[in-house]
Order: sequence, then structure tokens, then C-alpha cells
Amino acid sequence: MSKKAKRMKKYWVLLIFFILACLSIKFDKPASDWLHWTLQPWDFWLQKITWLGDGKFLTPVLLVSTFILWWFRKTWKDLWWIPLTTTLSYLVSTGCVNGMKRIMGRPRPYLEWDFRFTNLDFTTFYWLSMHSEYHSFPSGHAAAIFSVAWFLVRAYKQKKIQGLVLSIAVLVALSRVALAKHFFADVVAGAVVGIFFSELAFTFFLKIKIKKNHSIQQKF
Repeated sequence: MSKKAKRMKKYWVLLIFFILACLSIKFDKPASDWLHWTLQPWDFWLQKITWLGDGKFLTPVLLVSTFILWWFRKTWKDLWWIPLTTTLSYLVSTGCVNGMKRIMGRPRPYLEWDFRFTNLDFTTFYWLSMHSEYHSFPSGHAAAIFSVAWFLVRAYKQKKIQGLVLSIAVLVALSRVALAKHFFADVVAGAVVGIFFSELAFTFFLKIKIKKNHSIQQKF
């Protein structure tokens, strides 16, 4: 199987997972509620974990990492391309998710206890809703953290690094459910979007790397 065929296979698998996430909104509320009430005593720590997927944290971290690696590029060669391309993946996936939130419009879990919102159906989409309280699907935090984590998994082959970044991504996604900000289907869909754009960014990164190596070889 060619590299292109393998890549297309990954995209089809991601599409299937996204469709399944859309369909599972009919069934994910009980499990999401259970996780929320079970982990409620850990709310303080969950707030810290969920911050790792926030744009106010990820954006400066990625930009500063890019600048530092670029500044010391003679020592660390072309490693600065990794945070730069990761930033691209993160920004595009975040923009896509924000657009999807406004189109699909699923109510957030905590609205169940808000007296201002009555007769809400959490198992359906309220299409083209501009109200931020209806922007539960998909999860922006999950998309952001998985776009970064998946790129690092593809860029670094060390099992310990892969396990660490994926564990952090899963914890951030679960914290969104535990804090009643999202349902399970929301974070799965967000993770799929993040991984999809991360794969695209990594393909772009490899093309740049191959092209640069080729130009260096021509000089000699």
C-alpha cells in the first residue's frame, strides 16, 4: 500500500469516528453525567488540567517554543519547524471547530441546572445557533490539545514522549466532560478534528523537510 493510500485510509477512519460521535449524542448523556458527579470532588485539579487545552495557554507556549528553537537553530538544526507547524495545526483546527460549534449548536451540559434554559433536548442539534451556551459540539479544548499531541506523536518516535503527550490530551478531554462543559461525543469529535488537521500539518512538515534535504544534497 502506497503512502498516499495509507494516508487516505487514516482520513476515512477519522471520518467514520466523527460520524459515530455525531450519532452518539443520543446516548452519551448518562455516561457524561456519571463522570461529572463521580469526579466532582476533584474539581480543583480538573480546572488545572483543563487549562492545558486552553488557547490562552497553548498559543504562547507554542509561539515561545518556536522562537527559542529558531533562535538556537544552528545548535538544534531545524527543530523550530516542529512547534511552528504544530501551531498551524492548532490554529486551523481551532478555527474549524469554532465554525462547527455555531453550525451544529448542541447545548452545554451545565444548562440542565440553569433556570434560564428550560425544555432543552441535549440529544439533538440546534442548528445555526450563535449563542455560546449552545457551542458544546465539538469540544475546542479537545481539538486543540489533540492537534498538538498528535503532531508530537508523529514527530517524535520515543514511546515515553508519545505516551506522555497522549495521556495529557486524554486527561484534558475527560476534564471537559467531568467539569460539565462537554459531553463524551463532543470531546471525541473535537479530538478527531484535531488529529485530522495534525495529520495534514505533519504531511506538510515532511514535504518541507524532504525538499530542504534535497536542496542541501544538490549543493554538494
